[in-house]
Amino acid sequence: MRRLLFVICATATLASAGYDPLGISGEWLISGYKAVLSPLQGRNMCNFWPTCSQFTKQAIRSQGFLPGILMGAERLMRCHTFAWSCYDKYYFGISHDRLKDPVENHIAWQQPGAEPKNLTLVAMEPEQVPVLQDISSAGRVSELGFADHLYSTEDYQRAAMEYLRAGFADTSRAVRTYAGLMAGESFLRAKDYARARTAFQETGTPAVIDICQYGIARTWFAQGHYDRTRAVLDSITGSGLAHERLVLTGWTLFKEHRFPEAASLFRCAAKGDTLALRRVSPLLPELAELDGRSLPRRNRTASTLLSAVIPGAGHLYSGRAGDGVYAFLTVAGSGLLTYWFAANPEKDRTRIKLSIFTTLTALFHAANIYGANIAARDYNRFQERKYLTQAERILHSARLEPDYRAVIENTAPPDTTGYNRVTPLRCAGCRP
Repeated sequence: MRRLLFVICATATLASAGYDPLGISGEWLISGYKAVLSPLQGRNMCNFWPTCSQFTKQAIRSQGFLPGILMGAERLMRCHTFAWSCYDKYYFGISHDRLKDPVENHIAWQQPGAEPKNLTLVAMEPEQVPVLQDISSAGRVSELGFADHLYSTEDYQRAAMEYLRAGFADTSRAVRTYAGLMAGESFLRAKDYARARTAFQETGTPAVIDICQYGIARTWFAQGHYDRTRAVLDSITGSGLAHERLVLTGWTLFKEHRFPEAASLFRCAAKGDTLALRRVSPLLPELAELDGRSLPRRNRTASTLLSAVIPGAGHLYSGRAGDGVYAFLTVAGSGLLTYWFAANPEKDRTRIKLSIFTTLTALFHAANIYGANIAARDYNRFQERKYLTQAERILHSARLEPDYRAVIENTAPPDTTGYNRVTPLRCAGCRP
């Protein structure tokens, strides 16, 4: 008893001093396993990167000893041959010839941190991107020929620099404006988003301020900053870009899996259809129907309770049959060994084996419950991504790239509605 009290007091003292004795001990145990037992199993046995031992060490460091050990045990039950069938569903990317599976994707109390963003640079399929805009007939932009050639060959970084050089050297205001816009567009396509925003900002003359703001919004959209995208879109005062603003605003809501709000936005636009929205009006009824009501979902509480009663049942409920079978076999196997040692005390006179297998059974059962909760969350996220893909098939048919040719005549985008301002895109039920 005194020894136990001494250990507790020493642990508490070290913890108060900023040390984590349990975490350090756990890392020592894992390092010992890697040094002694792992070589006996052969190389490249693990299906994941980081490997199960590295995953557990990282989980202990980031989440603490008990959550880290729980996450490590849950990872062990997922490390089987059938794991590869979940590629591009729950595991994204390959690293070191293994499935990429970082710790941040398996923290139950937060959203996955390594999901594919599915970023879209411009809202068009590659074959729909127009060829180089024919502006040579203007007779005032021959200096941009080499930049146009670089842009047409998709050498966007060099094209952007050439547009900036040509725009700086030219005295024509129209050519400078066009060159600045094309530089921003080139940087955007080259995924150099900070320089793209700078190019659009520095080109923001009163005649093309809305196009520049729209270009900045597209850079934020490409980076996955959807709140900033909507904020910049709401700052556009002209109505010439009403079609683009509507589609891009709705797209950001779809990207955030806010399907009812996105559908409500397009539904409101369909009711108040104007000439400015005529290009997108055929798409509005289809987009208005994608409100997420038909989205299949799994209840995380139900999945957790199912696995608490029958190990692996929650995984099966969430569509992870392989994980469910392995979870059941692991918990049942360690449980049977625990029962056998308890029923045959002569086989374990010191009771050490019974204690070990009792602890393992409890750990794997708890990890199985934890994994069932994660499985339901991942199932719902996977279904949402499929639903987003359905919406994006429609959204890709809406052209969102502005027409820069109008700048050559020193004009702003046409105001087809006859209004000078449009209100921010909002609808009933949409959050600010």
